[in-house]
Parts: sequence; structure tokens; C-alpha cells
Amino acid sequence: MRGNHVAAPAVLSSMPRPSLLSLLRHVAAIFTRRATGPAHEANARHACVSASARAWSGRRGETKRCTRRWWDAHSSHPQRDLATKTQWLRKFVATSPAHSVLEIGVHGPVVREVVMRRVLVLLFIAFFGRTAAAGKLAGVAMPESVTIEGKTLVLNGIGIRKATIFNVKVYVAGFYLETKSRSADEIIRSEQVKRLDMVLLRDVDRDDIVDVWRKGLKKNGADMASLKPRFDQFAGWMSDLKERDTLTFQYVPGRGVTVVLKGQVKGTIGGADFATALFSIWFGRNPADDDLKNALLGK
Repeated sequence: MRGNHVAAPAVLSSMPRPSLLSLLRHVAAIFTRRATGPAHEANARHACVSASARAWSGRRGETKRCTRRWWDAHSSHPQRDLATKTQWLRKFVATSPAHSVLEIGVHGPVVREVVMRRVLVLLFIAFFGRTAAAGKLAGVAMPESVTIEGKTLVLNGIGIRKATIFNVKVYVAGFYLETKSRSADEIIRSEQVKRLDMVLLRDVDRDDIVDVWRKGLKKNGADMASLKPRFDQFAGWMSDLKERDTLTFQYVPGRGVTVVLKGQVKGTIGGADFATALFSIWFGRNPADDDLKNALLGK
């Protein structure tokens, strides 16, 4: 933060992103050798393409039977040795659903090797894929870290606020702490720099925003009598919000909660009690959205 400027969360561009299948194929290439077997290998694999495609829609048994038929048919040919079959299976794995390999009805060291390689691929995607996408949700990108008052805060969690019985998506929220925590009580009461970023996913009226804040404070036991003058000042800074507008609450111990609306600093509300009450709206015993609370806790 420099002066009165606070970097707002970036919105993802419309650039197309690779599908999970294409990502899987690229990662699989790292763990498996390129198949270079004879022509009969390609022909056999071609016979199973339609079955593989159907497996994507839930017909797993067909892929299983197809693979088993190919293996059994070639078992009587000594020239088509174990290495050739292994190469074909690896190639088949690289373009088949994740579950199909785990359900292939072929046994032995080759399948165990292929399954192990596939498991490694899936673990690779699960770990690195989650890390890469941790700050992206509903077309909104949140930075993995922000710097405030010379301190680096890390993204603790990101989630979507949903409202009404129809689960209308209202905004994406990202929560930052100096040290990650999964304890709501610790987050509310800890005297560390913390920040909540919100990016609107729909238009919201100013009166609705203020009403939500007020109800959230009351539901979580805030002393509204002592907070009223400060809450009125806080509410006075609110305005109608449009889709993709941003709202940030940033707490610095000894200073208070700074409100940044649409990239402009509106002011700071002093008092740790106000900060505790405000963050209770998301992390209290009666949060506005339980799913959002868990997401911001990184659960």
C-alpha cells in the first residue's frame, strides 16, 4: 500500500484456458515414454477409441472389456512382447479417462506400473493444479500475497458469497493474513494485519449492503450501542455497487479498519472492537454464509 492506493484484485482475461484433459495429457507425457510401437498397436488402440469416448459418459465397463480383449488377443503372439503391450497401455492411458485405467481388467506387473504412473500424474495435477488456481474463482483472480505496512500477507482462502434459497452468487471474497490460520476465533481476535477483498459478481444496492452488515453484526453479538457512531460513519461510505466493483476491509493493529471502495480509500474506523465485530460477519458463530466461511478458512 502506497499512499491512498490499494491494489484491487485483478479480473481474469478472456484468454481460453486449457482443459483438464489437455493438462492431463501434457503431464502424462512427463511420466510416460512416447509410444513408438508397430502399426498393429495403433490399429488395436483405434478399435478402442469409441469405447474410450463412451467411458467419459459413464460406460466404464466397455473400456474395460475393450482393453481386456486387445490384451488377450495379443497374448498368443510371442513377437508382441511385454514391452509392446506396455507401450500400448501407456498410450491408451494418456488419452483415456482417469478412472478407466484403475478399472482395467488386466492384471500383472505391467498394469501395476501403468496404474502407479497414472497415480503419480493425478497427484502431480492435484498438488500443482491446486496451487496454481488457489487464487482464481468465478473469473476473478486474487493475488497469492499482498504487502501492507511492509508486511507480507498470504491468501488464507477464497470463496463465493451466495444469497437466497437460489444460491445467487453475490461476490468473490479473498482473505489475507500474516500467518495462515484455520481457526475462526483466532482470526477474529488476533492482533495481526488482515485484509478482506471482495469483487462483486452482480449489482447490489447501497441499502442492501448496509442492511447485510448491520444484521451480520447483530447476529454475532456485537454491542451495537457502542458501535453505532462508528457504524454510521462506516455505512455512510457505502454506495451502490456494480458487477466487478471492488470493496476492501483492511485492518492494521493500532490504527483500525480502512475501507477501500472501488479502489478509493474512504477512511479508517478506529478500535479493535470494531474490527472484531466486522470480521465476525464472515468468521463468527453465525456467519452470513457457512460455505464462504469455510472457504476463507482454507477448508
